[in-house]
Amino acid sequence: MKDSTLIVSFLGGTPTAIKIITDWIRAVVFHSNWHDYENAEDVVSDTVYKILNLLRADKFRGESSLKVYVSRIARYTVIDAIRRERRAREIVVENVEQPREIDSPETEYLEAEKWSIFQRIFDLIDEKCRHLWKLIFVERLSYAAIAIREKSSENAVKVRAFRCREKAISIRDKIHEKPSSG
Repeated sequence: MKDSTLIVSFLGGTPTAIKIITDWIRAVVFHSNWHDYENAEDVVSDTVYKILNLLRADKFRGESSLKVYVSRIARYTVIDAIRRERRAREIVVENVEQPREIDSPETEYLEAEKWSIFQRIFDLIDEKCRHLWKLIFVERLSYAAIAIREKSSENAVKVRAFRCREKAISIRDKIHEKPSSG
C-alpha cells in the first residue's frame, strides 16, 4: 500500500491501516531493551495519538517512507517516556517517605495500582504542573513562598494548583475510561 493511501486510510479510521501503523509502533516500543514494559501500551497509545495529530496537520513531508517516519516518532516517544519516568523518580520517589507496611495482598495490589496511576498522571501532565507539584509536595513550600519564588501572586499560584489538579483528574478519568482491547 502506498504511503499516501495508507495515510488517508489511517485518518479515515480504516482498521487495516490503523493495524499497520500500530504494528510499526509496537515493533519499536517492544523491541527496545531500555523501556519499562509495564507502560509500553501507554507509549504505543501516546505515539498513535502523536502520529494522528501530525498526519492531520499534514506534517509528513515524504522525505522518508511513512514507516521510517512512524518508527522515528515512536523511538522519540519512548525516549521522552523514559526521561519523564526518570524525572518523576528523582522528584517523587526519592523525596517521598517509603510506603508503610502492607497489611494484605489486596492492600498491596491497591497501593501498587494507585502508585501506577499516579506515575501515569505525572508522565502525562505538563512540565509547569510537575514543577509546581515539586515545589508544593517535595520542597513543601507554601503558596506564598511559591508566589515569591515565581514572582507571581499567591492567588495566581492557587489558581495554577487548582488547574493542575483539574488536569490530573481529567487524565485519571481518561485512563479509567480507556477501552480494553479484546
